[in-house]
Amino acid sequence: MDKIRHLSLIIGIAVAFSLVGTAQGGRPSPLGIAPTHSPFLTTDIWTDKPSYTVGENIQIYFTVNRPAFIYIFGIDANGTIRLIFPNTFTSDNFVQEGVHRLPDGDWQFMVQPPAGIAHLQIIASLQRLPLPEPNPHAAGKTITYMLKHIPAAWWTTAWVSFTVAAPPTVTVVPAVCPPWTWWVPSHWVIAWQHVCPDAGWRFTIKFHFRVPLVTIPPITVVELKARIFAPFIHVDMSVPIRFTARGSRGPIIRYHWDFGDSHTAQGFEVWHTFTRPGPHHVRLTVFDAAGRAHTATRVIWVR
Repeated sequence: MDKIRHLSLIIGIAVAFSLVGTAQGGRPSPLGIAPTHSPFLTTDIWTDKPSYTVGENIQIYFTVNRPAFIYIFGIDANGTIRLIFPNTFTSDNFVQEGVHRLPDGDWQFMVQPPAGIAHLQIIASLQRLPLPEPNPHAAGKTITYMLKHIPAAWWTTAWVSFTVAAPPTVTVVPAVCPPWTWWVPSHWVIAWQHVCPDAGWRFTIKFHFRVPLVTIPPITVVELKARIFAPFIHVDMSVPIRFTARGSRGPIIRYHWDFGDSHTAQGFEVWHTFTRPGPHHVRLTVFDAAGRAHTATRVIWVR
């Protein structure tokens, strides 16, 4: 059974933008956003092929030179704009510096009509932006307003274009032959066969069924962050010290402490006694139900 989920490039949340801008050799930005020239934030985006046929899967690559929030929009040949990342399957869009690939899990991007020239545009921002609303006009005003009211050096954009071709059509020439026969050769496959012994040919069609495409609902990303609170950073040996995770944020379900001396503990509030002098790197790692984790570190000096 094929368990791979497909995320259609034509299914998403439509948005519209009113800013006008050009870059990349004078070509207009697909979203109409005037790109900034940040001195320390750069990004780029590309695909695994320059052209696709409707129904093919597409792989998207992007790079960013420092940790940032990433938003990727798909613009089809009709000019319809939709947010495709973050999405239902990958909701955390804060990434580290380097090269990244999408999809990054057991789901796929599937190319959908119309045929023509389509675009992908990426926005990298050091500040989280509100995700677009279902109303395209309201979404465009929201993103435009946010980009105007954050420092220009805090965001940048890039885009790539690719060709979408219509799938080939198959014409079946009628023949005076026995009726079609059908059978189920395996799970999730149905086959039809037409055999003409007199004409010396055999024609077989197989249909493979996959999980239906899923419509992406509006996404709210909750940030996960660990924070260590301790009353002192200079302490004496053999004196119990109280540590808490006060200030940590997100849907946390587990707190794991590592005191840097081969001792660990669990819980929102813990006590620990150091028995060796010197610096100790205390680490708190928090986890949520989705398996995400975030770690905070604090140095405690023991006398």
